[in-house]
Amino acid sequence: MYPCVFFESHILRKTEKPLLRKLRRPAAFLLALLLIIGIIAGIAFLVIPALADAIEVVAKGITGLINQLNTMDESEFAGHPLGSLILGIDWDEILVSLQNWFQREWRPIVENIFSVIGTLIGGIADFFLSFVFAVYILFSKEKLKRQMSRLIRAWIPESFGNWLIYAASVACTTSQNFISRQSIEAVILGSLCMVGMLIL
Repeated sequence: MYPCVFFESHILRKTEKPLLRKLRRPAAFLLALLLIIGIIAGIAFLVIPALADAIEVVAKGITGLINQLNTMDESEFAGHPLGSLILGIDWDEILVSLQNWFQREWRPIVENIFSVIGTLIGGIADFFLSFVFAVYILFSKEKLKRQMSRLIRAWIPESFGNWLIYAASVACTTSQNFISRQSIEAVILGSLCMVGMLIL
């Protein structure tokens, strides 16, 4: 969690009090969590109203079209684009076919619905378990790092062990720089798109 690392490196950095030093990581974690929740809430605040407006515009258009078609007689409706095609459709036959299809397929549909619900519940449970493990690793990363280094040096030849530790360090630094730069680029592009949409 790179925001946590950023906050931890800037909050109470020069303090010498042991209690305040122990509170640095929990405070940084809470700030990072609030920042992420705030970003998600901000995106939802921008997207959901626009999505609701778009749905409302589409619904009004469909309602207006239906009302317009209801006021037409058959000759006017036949002159409407696709009117003759719609008039030539046997709607009773289509309705009977749909009823027969639903009577045959209702059991697989219900099973698929329950399968989707089970998958959703499982995904939520996996998210919370992953979150708990991530928090544990975040708060114990120095201890886990020392234990892994001791394990590598105890069971792996020294030259290969040193190379493995160096490779892991380089991979961590490279991935951290990549994610931070991609995040900055995403923020810049998102801000430009938001400004453009607000202008239009």
